[in-house]
Amino acid sequence: MSPDLSASSTAVPAMPADALRVISTPGAGRAMLEMLRVALRVPIVWIRFDGPADESRINAVGIDPTSVRRSHILDSSWGGAAITIVENTQLDPRTEEDPLVVGPPNVRCLMGMPVVDALGHRIGAVVAADTALRTRPCDHELEIMERFRPLMLWAVDRRDLGALIVEQKEEITRYHQLMGVSDDFMGFATVDGRVIGVNPGGRRLVGRSEHEDLSGLMIAAFHPPAIRRMLWETAIPRAIAEGSWTGESRLLHRDGSEIIVEQTVLAHRDAAEVVTHLSTLCRDLSDQDALARMREHERMKDLFISTVSHELRTPLTSIALSLSVLSEDLGGSLSPDDRELLRIADQNAQRLGRLIDDLLELQRSDIVGGEPVLRQVMVEDLIRSVLEVMRGTLEVSEIQIRTSLDRDHTVRCDPCGVERVLVNLIGNAVKFSPNGSTIALEVEGMGDGGVMFSVIDSGIGIGDADLERVFEAFWQADSSASRAVQGSGLGLAIARQIVERHGGRIEVESRLGEGSTFRFFIPVG
Repeated sequence: MSPDLSASSTAVPAMPADALRVISTPGAGRAMLEMLRVALRVPIVWIRFDGPADESRINAVGIDPTSVRRSHILDSSWGGAAITIVENTQLDPRTEEDPLVVGPPNVRCLMGMPVVDALGHRIGAVVAADTALRTRPCDHELEIMERFRPLMLWAVDRRDLGALIVEQKEEITRYHQLMGVSDDFMGFATVDGRVIGVNPGGRRLVGRSEHEDLSGLMIAAFHPPAIRRMLWETAIPRAIAEGSWTGESRLLHRDGSEIIVEQTVLAHRDAAEVVTHLSTLCRDLSDQDALARMREHERMKDLFISTVSHELRTPLTSIALSLSVLSEDLGGSLSPDDRELLRIADQNAQRLGRLIDDLLELQRSDIVGGEPVLRQVMVEDLIRSVLEVMRGTLEVSEIQIRTSLDRDHTVRCDPCGVERVLVNLIGNAVKFSPNGSTIALEVEGMGDGGVMFSVIDSGIGIGDADLERVFEAFWQADSSASRAVQGSGLGLAIARQIVERHGGRIEVESRLGEGSTFRFFIPVG
């Protein structure tokens, strides 16, 4: 059990009743809760107001508000006016049987802060929770929690935090008060990428003066070129679609040096669910211990993939050779059932071989990285080579490929890489299309000299919920139709890596039951 941190916190300031209407509204409340979640690096944050009149006033990020209504975490029975920490919810009598602990999302540790009204009555709580055990919050995190209190009080006078934050720099200053104790980079920008403000710690990190006016600059001013492209083509669209994005990134120091960071991008919405502004938190990974841990994790992952792949290849080669000899049936003793068993074994051996090839290709792409070796090639030659590779697969499935080029094209690329992308996309289309159907391969020149390739099928399609994940390694759609088709789940991930190494982009449009269109763009080399 973990005690209240009475010695680590001050008395709780009164919460005027009008705050309930502000903080429990989707626009204002979610904006503040998202900021607190990112600052504390936890997946779940909620604010709850108890009592018959206010029992529905729950706002949450990372959890369904209806789940919070069933919970007793930090309700009035807890008492006390200090920040409370529970390091292990399964060992604390107050939480061990709570619905959020014994069932989804399986909260394992939490930090909470009570909310009181103008008369000093406890009316609710703010809770930050994690689904994994973690170390006890440090003074820095406790101070962030404390600074959240005046931010809630200030929201009462503004009534609509989400709508005003884009228009008035005064709101950004209030956010800075929340983040002022942090050395992390915290930035705010309009949806079109124009900077509204950067916190003091962020300014120090990138070599900017606290008195320098950064408003009006584009976010590109704080990132190297490759990262700018990644933000606009991947991070920001995903944040707008899903609420947030997190990944490794780089900040650009004023002296031209680059800083390795873990970056989170948040899209903030108003009460009408319209995205009003973006915010970002960048945590410096230049610290050698943190960076070494991250690099060691990557090294172990690569070593695991390489070892497994190579250790599998040698026995698999022997198995395939043995199956081939047995299939010859030189003694004429194989029954039809025996032949069928050998056919199935051979089919699965080939599938395992393709999986090993994909693992090694994924590892090779990760290790090589950087810029591909480019040369000028005719698009027609690329297509001819791809169709030759795919001939056997197409003949078995009786699928036709219809090619369409708006004109003769040359493209500066790594031809082996682009061929691999096309093979993966066409192979994917074949797997999910009915026998005897037609797949279209279209090539179109773009205005800037780049080339757009499109692979269009009339197969089973992809549901809206799955579209954002189709390019993730090892991921496959969780539907009976998709699971019936065997695959490694690596083909589209490899395709994305190759396209992005060319500085291009890859995307998909699909409707369940109507087919899919995969497009990728190769820019001017």
